[in-house]
Amino acid sequence: MQGEALVMGYDEMGYELWKPYLRSMMEADMKSVSARVNKAKLLDAMGAFFARSNRPINETQNPIEVVRPCGACNESEMVLKRRPTGEFMVGCRSYPQCRNVVWLPGSISEAAVTNQVCPTCTPGPVYKIQFKFHQRDIPPNFDEDHLGCVGGCDDILKELTEISRFGSRNQAATPGL
Repeated sequence: MQGEALVMGYDEMGYELWKPYLRSMMEADMKSVSARVNKAKLLDAMGAFFARSNRPINETQNPIEVVRPCGACNESEMVLKRRPTGEFMVGCRSYPQCRNVVWLPGSISEAAVTNQVCPTCTPGPVYKIQFKFHQRDIPPNFDEDHLGCVGGCDDILKELTEISRFGSRNQAATPGL
């Protein structure tokens, strides 16, 4: 059963690697690429793979969304990141040398940095973030869409962070908010 899936996967990718002579040719090509003899072969294969998967190469990486200069190390920028758990944070790009971080509430389902600058927060620029909250995780008097600032001036975000901290998610304290 697994062998059939493997053959079907190879066929789906356009390779007939289940045929022994083709697999040996592929192994020889891989050895020449690893020896840096045949870099063109590698680039052709990568181009064919990404064309088949309908994903441009640059879309396979997460875009870096700069929020503000880092106030702790004063050498880097704070960026919006999605943790493997699905939750969001704003952390210093110089991690692990700088561990400055703002943990965002677990009730956020989507977050994206906008080009709107907060007029209150310094040092700047501090870009506002468009948040979308899980409606089930926030009180009914709050809107699920919120344009907020993590610089410390946003009372709504502070309140939602407090609710999230003491709610069922039991998150650690959020420094900076």
